Amino acid sequence: MSNEVEQLLESLSEAQQNAVKVIQTFIGIYSPANQGNGTGLFSGIKRYEALENRVPLAAMSSFSLFQFWGKLREKMLVGIPVSKSDKLLISLWNLPNQRQIIQSLRKESAEIIQIARAIQSSLSATKKAEWEAIKAENEALDKALENNVVFEAKAKEVPDDEFGDKEIPFGKKGTKEGSLL
Repeated sequence: MSNEVEQLLESLSEAQQNAVKVIQTFIGIYSPANQGNGTGLFSGIKRYEALENRVPLAAMSSFSLFQFWGKLREKMLVGIPVSKSDKLLISLWNLPNQRQIIQSLRKESAEIIQIARAIQSSLSATKKAEWEAIKAENEALDKALENNVVFEAKAKEVPDDEFGDKEIPFGKKGTKEGSLL
């Protein structure tokens, strides 16, 4: 996340910061669906416009973040999130000062969405860069293997026993399972 976004977040009230967290979570859960094109009304080129129009509507008739999430999900025509999101959602639904958060979502939805989108984009870009680095490393290894390049690996030194022989790390010395014969 850029320093500018971090500074902006610090200048927001706790309720506004938590509102950003709620929307960033929504974006993080539903944006990756359908190969990054989103799902339901949160898909395609106008997904953020649809979100901007529906966040205030969901907030107007909600008294808790649990209600807000359900109404937003319903209005955006998205399904129940994958189970790995459960713990995160439960922590969001237990945030303090929920009425202030909902009020911020209702009154400042466009700005909240913009900040949440910037954070999610930054996180996605970081993940993409990490995946690209791993992919490049794997491709280099594949190419080296195709060219029969041998990699040297430094073996861990095996300690000597009291007789000056190398200790065998499995079984007992002199037994069938411990011998190398």
